[in-house]
Amino acid sequence: MQTNKLNKYTKYLMVILILQVLLMFLNLAFALWGEYMHGYSSNIWAIIWNKGLIGLWTLLAGLVTVVSGITGIVIHKGNKIQCVLSVVTIASIIPGLICFIFAIGSKF
Repeated sequence: MQTNKLNKYTKYLMVILILQVLLMFLNLAFALWGEYMHGYSSNIWAIIWNKGLIGLWTLLAGLVTVVSGITGIVIHKGNKIQCVLSVVTIASIIPGLICFIFAIGSKF
């Protein structure tokens, strides 16, 4: 009987998915709590966004997420868990971009 063990790429996809969710949280944290008052940042989220780090990481993570998901689908070789994680990872780009747009829109 063959067990369906998690290979290295499946673990990598899990880490990428977790990082994508964390970036979504940071984007929403800025959108909901990051405000500018009297010409300066009012909290840590706004300060981080002011430097552009979260926006840059969100865009780079989106690219890495899509490439990793496509690669996972191509090399899944019958591993259903990896195939499902790949599809979920690719699909996570949509809520990630919505959170990113929400965060940018909250600045204006």
